[in-house]
Amino acid sequence: MEYSGISSKLRTIIFTFLILFLSCSGNADESTDPYQTALEYTILAEDSENLPVHYLNLVNAYIQQVAVVNTLRNTLIAFTLVMLIFLLIAVFINSHIKKQHDIRHLVAQNQLIRLKMENIRNRLSPHFMLNLLNQEIQTVEQENQRDKLYLFARLLRRNLEISEQNRITLTEELDFVDSYIQLELPTLGDEFHYKIEKENSLDTDQLFVPPMLIQIPVENAIKHGLRPKSGVKELTIGIKKQKDGIQITVDDNGIGFIPGSMSPTSGTGTGNKIIYQTIELLNSKNREKIEISIVNKGMPQSKGTLVTIYIPSNYSFNYE
Repeated sequence: MEYSGISSKLRTIIFTFLILFLSCSGNADESTDPYQTALEYTILAEDSENLPVHYLNLVNAYIQQVAVVNTLRNTLIAFTLVMLIFLLIAVFINSHIKKQHDIRHLVAQNQLIRLKMENIRNRLSPHFMLNLLNQEIQTVEQENQRDKLYLFARLLRRNLEISEQNRITLTEELDFVDSYIQLELPTLGDEFHYKIEKENSLDTDQLFVPPMLIQIPVENAIKHGLRPKSGVKELTIGIKKQKDGIQITVDDNGIGFIPGSMSPTSGTGTGNKIIYQTIELLNSKNREKIEISIVNKGMPQSKGTLVTIYIPSNYSFNYE
C-alpha cells in the first residue's frame, strides 16, 4: 500500500503517537511541549508531500538534543571522577601528615622515657651513698667534719627531691646552688668570692626553672675554671628581666672554657647531657624557647667564662 493511499486521519493518529513517544522518552529539551508538537504535525499530516521532510527534521533535532545531553552527562561523569581523585589524594596527604605527627610524638615520648630512666640510674648511687653517709656521720667526733658531712647529706637529699620534678622555683634552685658552693669552699681557698646579683622587683618564689639549670654551670665554673686558677677567684650569678622573660648569667674569672674538656668522667658531662636534652625536649613543646649560650671571654682584663640562660615568661615545663 502506497504512502499516499493512507487516509489523512490515520496518518494524523500515527504521527501523533510517534511525536508523543519521542517527546516523552526523555531525549527532548524540557522546553518542548509534546502536545503542541503533535498538534503541529497533525496539521502537517494532511500534506502528504511535506510530511516526510518535516518528520526527518524533527528526528534530526531530537538526535542533536540527545547528543548534547550525552555530552553533558559525560562531562559530569568526568568532573565527578576528577573530584573523587582529588578527594582521595587529600585523604592520603592528611593521613600521611597525621602519621608523621604521631611518629614525632612517639619519638619525643621515647626520649622522655630514656631521660627518666637515665635519671633514675643516676639516682641509685646517691641513694646508696646517702644511707651509708647517715650511718658514718654518727661516728664522727670532730664537729667541723660532722658539719661538712651533714651538708653533703643535705645536698644529696635535695638532689633526690628536685630530680623528681619537671620544674622548681628559682629560690629552690639558688638554695641548692648555695649548698653545693658551701661544700666546695674548702677546696677554693680564702680568695674565692661568690655573690648573687638580682633585680629587687623579681620574686624568685614565683619564677620557675628546670632542676639543676644553674647548678650545672656553677659546678662547671668551679671545677674547670676556678679551681685550677691561682689568685682571686670570682663567681657571680646574675638574675634580671630580659625581653618577655628572665635572664640568668653565671660569670667566672677562671681559666676559661676549653671545648671538649668536659666529659662524663669529669663529673659534669652527664649533667650537661641531661640538662641539654631536657631543654631540647621542653622547647619542642613551646613556641618561645629557652636559650643557652656559653662564651669564653678570653680578654686580658676579664678572662673566664660567661654562661647566659634566657627563660621566656609563661614557659610550659610539661613534657606531655
